[in-house]
Amino acid sequence: MELSSWVSGVPFIINILGLTKISVLKKAHRPLSSVESMCLVYAPLDEPDKITSSHALDLLADIYAEKREEHGKAVKALELLAAKFDPIRANYWNYRVGLIKAAA
Repeated sequence: MELSSWVSGVPFIINILGLTKISVLKKAHRPLSSVESMCLVYAPLDEPDKITSSHALDLLADIYAEKREEHGKAVKALELLAAKFDPIRANYWNYRVGLIKAAA
């Protein structure tokens, strides 16, 4: 069962996952990457003008940060959050960029 089928395509589930992403997915025995396709619906990294959910963007950053070969995408998601979608927390997003770059 796809996680997105629990709540059929509404951003609400992404908000919940953004707040409790680790515990919800662990309880369901699912990897964080299992919600990647749903997040890309609301936060297509290749089309920043079509991003409608900062929570999905944050979750994508976490998903891509777990995969060393995808660190560039994680950095892009965090930079979009800092610059456009959540500039009030730009210092936090930039801090997370630094963590990813240090791990590379």
